[in-house]
Amino acid sequence: MIEVTHGVIIMRFKPFLIGIISIAIITSLSGCKPKVWVYDFALESSLIRGDEEWHPNSDNYSFSSGLILDDAGVVAPHYYNGDFSVTLDFKLDTSPSDIAYIEFLLLSYAGGMEWEGGILIPDAGSATSTLYLFMYTPSTGSQYPGSVPIAALLYEIGDNTIKIDKVGDLLKFSVNGTLIASCLLIVGYERDSLYPYFGCFYVEADECVFKTVTIEYKGDQVLID
Repeated sequence: MIEVTHGVIIMRFKPFLIGIISIAIITSLSGCKPKVWVYDFALESSLIRGDEEWHPNSDNYSFSSGLILDDAGVVAPHYYNGDFSVTLDFKLDTSPSDIAYIEFLLLSYAGGMEWEGGILIPDAGSATSTLYLFMYTPSTGSQYPGSVPIAALLYEIGDNTIKIDKVGDLLKFSVNGTLIASCLLIVGYERDSLYPYFGCFYVEADECVFKTVTIEYKGDQVLID
């Protein structure tokens, strides 16, 4: 019941109204939009932006309308917990005889080797391009629990997008907007903190150019020391 007295609104809530309002607040909070972080390699032409720094595993990288990795990989400036997604936009200029090897993973820490999981595309640009699920733990070694042909999804010449969605302990993967049927369950790793990583191997010149990384997250984003 609401009474208006001399311009002052006095609300008298009945118990069930309080319950309805509580439910509405919980629903609103659970539906909060994720935060978004974007890094544009074409714009920055650097692995450093302010206090944010990508961590390469070698000096074999350069910039030309984006990031070019020549037998090298980079770890993102932050680690994330909770649910999050990582979208990697890149351009290929390959052929069946001139392919690229792309790694797109989440790592348990910046140096890897405790837990790693994600996808490998060892023949990006070929007529038989295949996406392999990959997971590593010290106790099990490297595992490849599934594979999916993606030649029909990947543009051997043109812009491409691959995406990892982490939902709980499950990793889902998409190629150019198409969800891959196979997914990866995180096992052998108890902590909830993961670093995005990607790399490219066996390429020459600008056959594979990484444009942007977009991360949407609902948990924490923590800068690597």
